[in-house]
Amino acid sequence: MLNRRAFLKISGLISAALSLFPFSFGKSIAAKSKETSVGISKYFAEENGGGIFVLHSENPNTAKPPVMTYWEYLQDCQGYWDEPGEITDEDLDIYDISRDQLEDICPVEMYEDWWWEWYSSTIDSFNEFFHYNDVEILGKELHENIEWTEGPHPGSNYIAVEFRGKETLLAFQKKLKELGHPVDIEFVNWDKDIYYGEKNHE
Repeated sequence: MLNRRAFLKISGLISAALSLFPFSFGKSIAAKSKETSVGISKYFAEENGGGIFVLHSENPNTAKPPVMTYWEYLQDCQGYWDEPGEITDEDLDIYDISRDQLEDICPVEMYEDWWWEWYSSTIDSFNEFFHYNDVEILGKELHENIEWTEGPHPGSNYIAVEFRGKETLLAFQKKLKELGHPVDIEFVNWDKDIYYGEKNHE
């Protein structure tokens, strides 16, 4: 079984799949880029091996499950109900939750495994910039050095925009500024081997 945080590298949700779940589900797992003090969206670039840089909408080193109420846990993680009134007492008994607890904060231990399994910090940057995937907009050289990856092989739901080399990513950033869409990009190092080692010794 894959390590939970491995999904930061190899797993993202297929955009169409989000429509099968409640809206709050999508908000919980698709990390949104942050805005700087001047209103410029900030993204994080990580080298993914072989000189390929992947653009994240959240720093993969500091990503963590959000705070959820018991109701959000039931709606997002279980996905059977659209409104609290639809939950029966029998349903609540299954999860050992009382109706009075629905607006209380849920312990993160109840949903962190689920969250890491579905979480993606690359899908939002893909969606944000996909409309620039045009040789007429980017120019031939830049366009040819950017990969818009959606499920690269059968069974994979990895979604990301990848850049061949740091120079390509910086050229893309410059092009975005010219197009009136300036972004701040921070380069980060995410050592997954250290993380895996820590988890394996828990």
